[in-house]
Amino acid sequence: MGLSPNHTLKESAARRTRSSPSKSAFEATAGSGRAPSRKNLRIFIAGNNEMVRRGIRACLEERPEWRIVGESGTRGETITQTAALQPDLLLLDVTGPSFEAAKVIGQVLRASPAIKIIALGRDDEAESAVSALVGGAIGLVLESDAASEFVRTIQQVSEDHPFLSPAAVGLIGNQLARHQTVKFTPADLTPRETEILAALARGSSNKEVANELGISVKTVNVHRSNMMDKLSLCNSRRLIHFAIRQGIAACSRQ
Repeated sequence: MGLSPNHTLKESAARRTRSSPSKSAFEATAGSGRAPSRKNLRIFIAGNNEMVRRGIRACLEERPEWRIVGESGTRGETITQTAALQPDLLLLDVTGPSFEAAKVIGQVLRASPAIKIIALGRDDEAESAVSALVGGAIGLVLESDAASEFVRTIQQVSEDHPFLSPAAVGLIGNQLARHQTVKFTPADLTPRETEILAALARGSSNKEVANELGISVKTVNVHRSNMMDKLSLCNSRRLIHFAIRQGIAACSRQ
């Protein structure tokens, strides 16, 4: 029986333990040598909590086009194995104190700049989640999120769209502002630009933003271009990542 999209990662892990599958996704796909594609993601799982990793595996096994190419329970292994395996995506549990999320992410990205990183946080640990985003993760999902939200985050990030689950946005609030690495004040952007950028950073598409605000998609694109010029950012991914790191993603709708 498949997992319900409403199950959390913890619930998925418990169900996976009871069902005791004969072969894990990692065992079934390791060494297949297939070239990566948009649908055939090569994913590496890291974190020192075996139960969390088990929950992640259970969710991923529902998507046969996503291949688990490796798994690690320590910081050192994560750095060396991702460098060797070059996965498309790293799912990193940042709740363990020994992992030091920002340091791990920085080292992984120095060795493998193309890897996209999704941080898995906990509802009562905003600081580790913020640290992961500041370090370079472009996605954030929480252990309490439903499996469907976890899948959605992977889909968005795999298509190069930085994304935070709604619960993650609520958790971090405006704490990211304390970690600003680029000088920025609200006056740098107009209220409309801030509103659009916040919606984009929460994962809305250009069309969804246009519909929500009652403007055209062309107008959304013009605002996006203007913001990139103002902030000296070279592409949309950097703009959205900037919004996440600056806490703009958590701004309330006007």
